[in-house]
Amino acid sequence: MKKQGNKKLIRTFLLLLATVIYIFTNLSGHQIYYYIHSKKTDKNLTPIVVIYSLGEIMIKPKRESDGRYHYTVPGNSIRYDYTKSISYSYRNGEGIKRLHTSFSISNHANETYISYQLSPELKITNIVEFSPDKIHDVAQKPEDQAMVDRYVKQLTDHVLETRVVPPLFNLQWLYDLTFDEKKVLHLEED
Repeated sequence: MKKQGNKKLIRTFLLLLATVIYIFTNLSGHQIYYYIHSKKTDKNLTPIVVIYSLGEIMIKPKRESDGRYHYTVPGNSIRYDYTKSISYSYRNGEGIKRLHTSFSISNHANETYISYQLSPELKITNIVEFSPDKIHDVAQKPEDQAMVDRYVKQLTDHVLETRVVPPLFNLQWLYDLTFDEKKVLHLEED
């Protein structure tokens, strides 16, 4: 009788452990899906969630191509080859104190590269132009922010359309209950 009680206890414990692991895996593995379907989130900040969670939706580690789109993890980046000589990319990486995001335009023909450093709210903080003979800051023009917003949206929309799938068991209610904007958007201070 005591052995059956122990077996039931072990089975219950293992079932509970498997359920907790599944819930955690489901919530973290489908974070982009839950974020874009939540009523508690700011949809304008979806590109931040997409770039930080890129590794969770990639099939292969490191690098993948999807037509003209290229994904890289770690150092999460999405690159779009507009032509053979011009490409756009949106990426995140380790900054001095915290993660940062940037958008860049590369012209491979004349070897120039313009990098737009972005704040956690996707606003331009700095523009740097790299060329073979010099590196210099560029003054921000009024149309720069609109251009960056348009291209970042194009790059992340492709990921949303082609890679984000609904989970087998939708736990949207639990995601909304436990949602922490600072954690999801990597806004916490170090």
